[in-house]
Amino acid sequence: MANNNSAYEIVRAAYEQVVGSDAVDTIDTQGIVDAGVASSLFETQRDQFTKALIEQCAKTFFTDEKYTASTDPFFVDERRFANILQIVSAEAPEVQESHAWKSFVSGTSTAGSYTLFLPILESRVYSSTVSWELPIAITDEQWDDSVRDGAGLDQLVDYIILVIQNAVEMHRENMTGLNRNNFMAEKILYANSDGAEGIHVVNLMSAYNAQRGKSITTVAEFLASPDALRFAEKQIELYAEYLRKPSKLFNTSGALKFVPKNRLVLQMNTAFLKSYEENALSVTFNDRFVDFVNVGNYDSIPVWQGFGVTEGNIKAADFSEVSKIDIETANGTVTQSGIVGFLCDKWAILHTIRKQRTAVTRFDPEAITQYYYQNRDAYCNNLDLPAVVFVLDPDGVNYVSLSKYSTTIAVGDDETITATTNPAGATVTWVSSDTSVATVAAGVITGVSAGDCYITASINVNGDVYYNKILVTVTAAS
Repeated sequence: MANNNSAYEIVRAAYEQVVGSDAVDTIDTQGIVDAGVASSLFETQRDQFTKALIEQCAKTFFTDEKYTASTDPFFVDERRFANILQIVSAEAPEVQESHAWKSFVSGTSTAGSYTLFLPILESRVYSSTVSWELPIAITDEQWDDSVRDGAGLDQLVDYIILVIQNAVEMHRENMTGLNRNNFMAEKILYANSDGAEGIHVVNLMSAYNAQRGKSITTVAEFLASPDALRFAEKQIELYAEYLRKPSKLFNTSGALKFVPKNRLVLQMNTAFLKSYEENALSVTFNDRFVDFVNVGNYDSIPVWQGFGVTEGNIKAADFSEVSKIDIETANGTVTQSGIVGFLCDKWAILHTIRKQRTAVTRFDPEAITQYYYQNRDAYCNNLDLPAVVFVLDPDGVNYVSLSKYSTTIAVGDDETITATTNPAGATVTWVSSDTSVATVAAGVITGVSAGDCYITASINVNGDVYYNKILVTVTAAS
């Protein structure tokens, strides 16, 4: 809160704002009270003075170091917001033979017999604004107390700043969440659109089944598997490294982009982290990402959007709810559960608060004056900057599961193994690791000679191979 000197500076600035004078030359708020300044203004220009006082308190709060150094990676002050919006990125050309320095325009130019490929400048930032109000109620009793002594005036200043701080922090958190969720929804929409290119959403369940030859089909099963959880951690760590290198895969424009380490943001769902810590039998997820923690761009998010209400009863805070977003964007509506993490360039999602003016309403029966510090948010999503959404989505999981995973048959005997696939009806390819021990055709295994081998069943979905294995032990014929 404000100390005595800073409270005096706030009151002095408010006085000058109202009367247009620098006549107040006292050294503290007690001096202002003793001089009758506050009392005089309260009697003659109370509303104007209080409005000015609120504006000065807000100005002090918005420029305070603690405020501007918030851990919210997507919030910037107004000046920084404007500067980032004005940044023009350049898609770097391929390296060409060097030439003498001269001025050229963007695109293709020639210098003698050489063709020069110069950077193409681009600027694609989609921004919008929305107004909101911060209500501050001051009773006549508070005013009377504030003009009696310097401590009372200090307390009034502290009260105003505290109201501003609480309201702004709550509003900023909500606005940042909405802005981030809108960005994730746009990435999900793009990833599922016709002609989409690159990597924007990673289904960790599907990736785990493909790379480990597993057939996990439910979120609960994934969250209970130490191996699956460690796989997810490694995948996210791997993609964090990918985003730091120039690539065209992770933005919607297909431009060559990378994320500087100090701008890389990782946000993880808290419920997923708890499952990891309880079941992965390893160090905490936070310890694995100490670099993110050090730069202030790592955070765990208890709930992306909200629990929702059904028939008047709050839904249980289960994983399907706390990992869910339900967003209507400019390009469509997205309802997605199972979001466990989000990696992005922090400049891809920006939010700032632009200060406006103070309005006032008087409620005489209650002896309360309601002041409204009116603000204007400015926010933007930039899908041309790299980002990846990580989900556990059973609907999008491709897998092969088998009726059993080990069997024993005699030489000359047959056994039929059933394969279940997602997508349903996918063509299954059967392969034996050693046809001298056992052969397989359409799931029918035939023992050839004593020994062990693996039979693999696989499917191909859009170029990705998903598989599972059964261990076959063949014994001598009886």
